[in-house]
Amino acid sequence: MKQVSIVLVALFALAIAGCGPSAEQKKMVDDLTAEVKSMADNASNSIGKLEGVAGEIAAAIAGADSLAKKYPKDTASITSAVSQLRSAKDRVTSVKDNVSAWLAQFKVPSLETMKFDQVLSKLKKQKEELSTATSEVEGALSAATTALDSYKGLASGLATKVAAKMKKK
Repeated sequence: MKQVSIVLVALFALAIAGCGPSAEQKKMVDDLTAEVKSMADNASNSIGKLEGVAGEIAAAIAGADSLAKKYPKDTASITSAVSQLRSAKDRVTSVKDNVSAWLAQFKVPSLETMKFDQVLSKLKKQKEELSTATSEVEGALSAATTALDSYKGLASGLATKVAAKMKKK
């Protein structure tokens, strides 16, 4: 009887040990993990881009005061451009903060500590969240670039207009 119990316990242990994820499931998790890690790396790299454009916007806003003093008749246009710059900077800062917060809590799930279905679900959710973050980053960078180009075009146009008036005199 004792031997039968030992054999049954041994068979039960082997059955449980053999119930882990299959090679196909492990490959699926490995592939999705690699994709999510790559997306997280890209999101991390975008933080630098967002910080760079935020610095450019801050410099443009700082220069707007002197531009308004040089061209008082065009204060309304300059104020409008600065408003667009501030809005773009707020969006850039918000996106940067959100992506940074997400990356700070990012942890790749493991088959060693979670069941296959849980790992797969978590990886899919992370991939979806990173896709959303990527779209937000692209939108913020696009809006910032548009606002900067508009402001630079305005500043250049004002300088050209003044230069043309000087030539006429």
